Amino acid sequence: MKGTLFVLTGPSGVGKTSVARELLAREERLRRVITYTTRSSRPGEVDGRDYHFVSRSEFERMVAVGEMLEWADVYGHLYGQTIADVERTLGEGHDVLLVLDPQGAKTIMESGRGAVSFFLDAPDEEILGRLKGRETDTEEVIERRARALAFDRSHASFCSHRIQNTEGKMAEAVEAISGIMYNDRAL
Repeated sequence: MKGTLFVLTGPSGVGKTSVARELLAREERLRRVITYTTRSSRPGEVDGRDYHFVSRSEFERMVAVGEMLEWADVYGHLYGQTIADVERTLGEGHDVLLVLDPQGAKTIMESGRGAVSFFLDAPDEEILGRLKGRETDTEEVIERRARALAFDRSHASFCSHRIQNTEGKMAEAVEAISGIMYNDRAL
């Protein structure tokens, strides 16, 4: 039996990675396909575990030969998933969770692949607090991400479900998403 494709998206700093980590820890059938990116690794990130870190020229080659299922330029860095990785994992009977920026999520939702998608959101002040708390981005990058909040939210209409991830209530967001994934649909 082929797995189901799930997409988790939302603005930068909304907690997508943290929510995804919790979902993956609790849902045995769920797998993450590792994203390819041209950005440098952040402290603690490991190539092949967190991302596949590749050069811009290698990423562009992969796009040119049609290897990417989706990809986007996000704040000057390229991010994407390969068709082979996603199809192999789904074909093994696992469900796949793609954690994408809103542009990538829109691409998947418009592709007709039948994905179930979740737009994760939170109040602006919480998102900005998380971005600053990471201590990985410059003030200029944080300001650019803050200006992009409205644009990112304009993609929410492409998603199947909208979930709030407010401060101190991440467990509720995870429970809501998990419930939709596994309890509220016929398996």
